[in-house]
Amino acid sequence: MNRSHLFPALLALLGLFVLACTPLRGGRGSRGGGDDDDDAADDDDGADDDDDAADDDDAADDDDAADDDDATGDDDDAVPLGFAALSASETNIAAVVPGTAYSTLTVENLGDGPLAAELSFAPGTPSIFSFQGSTFFMLDPFESSSVDVLFSPTEVGVWGAWIELAHDGSNSSPLELYINGDGLDGGDDDDSAGDDDDDSAEGDCYDEISSDPCCGCYGDSSTNTLCLDSSASACVCSLDPYCCNTEWDEICQNEYILDCGATCP
Repeated sequence: MNRSHLFPALLALLGLFVLACTPLRGGRGSRGGGDDDDDAADDDDGADDDDDAADDDDAADDDDAADDDDATGDDDDAVPLGFAALSASETNIAAVVPGTAYSTLTVENLGDGPLAAELSFAPGTPSIFSFQGSTFFMLDPFESSSVDVLFSPTEVGVWGAWIELAHDGSNSSPLELYINGDGLDGGDDDDSAGDDDDDSAEGDCYDEISSDPCCGCYGDSSTNTLCLDSSASACVCSLDPYCCNTEWDEICQNEYILDCGATCP
């Protein structure tokens, strides 16, 4: 072959080779561009995930706020309840056999809501204890009501009664209160008749006239200051302040002798 023809042929082959290689480079470029698109898509997915997480956090916060509102609403809607209290004018009562003594029980509602309550004796309470008046109470806030518990001994001795107050208030139920009852010997009828004559000059007397005023007549609130046994008098004042602050009565006299150890001359 003539060399003059060989050189153009080589150029033609080189041109074909360059043309053949150009799509390959473009393909690689396209694949590179595809990777860029994938990366951009991944970035978009990440942004979507972040937005979804933020939305979830906002929803959780909204739920918590709703729960807090519900809790606050529950407190506001709470129904106020009553609060029961039980007390007695005397927890130690005495009666001359046969006779009757009493103590006044007071039921109070110290709460902000209404209170339903009922008094009863604990099982086994002697029948010589009884109530005088209704034992069921419907009390408005800070209202109170009273009923008497009677002690009517038929023989000399000491008895006790547990009193229970069942209620629907916010404090524990039932409430309990103990009443002690002393049945005292009043002597025979003849002595009693003679004593009545003597006592009329001294006032209402519980027992025989004694040189110790606290053992004899009662009814004068200042009598306790004249007790011969000052330590026993102080004992009564500590045990039952009513005796020293209001009136020295039959119960005080009994406490002076039986509870505080005074000996009547």
